[in-house]
Amino acid sequence: MKYSVGYDPPVGRTNRPAMLAKPIGPIKELLIKGIRYDGSTFRPSDWAERLCGVAALLDSDAIAPIRAHQAARPGFHCSSHVRPAIISGVICVIVDLRLRELEKRVWDFVTGFAHDNNLIMLEYCQFAGGFV
Repeated sequence: MKYSVGYDPPVGRTNRPAMLAKPIGPIKELLIKGIRYDGSTFRPSDWAERLCGVAALLDSDAIAPIRAHQAARPGFHCSSHVRPAIISGVICVIVDLRLRELEKRVWDFVTGFAHDNNLIMLEYCQFAGGFV
């Protein structure tokens, strides 16, 4: 049986070999919520972007001089291990737990910031786009 271009044949009716998906292991992360332990919302509203921006500067090999980084990096940049998010309407920062071993000073800065500002921190495990 021949199929026309753009036609997706039913499962099991193709000569192409099946591609097996690689199992994705759990991704362990730290969630820093923009809510303090007393229930108040942390301000300013762009704290997550600011924290991720500083983490990106600390994580990069080429640290720009003070104040010159804004001209050198006109767009928002964040570390691949520290990223902002909005979860259920709450501004948060998600930190990959591997950062603890990869870049200790960034880990200390980010977790120190959360401790100093009394922010709620939770460890969680993410499986292929879902939370456990």
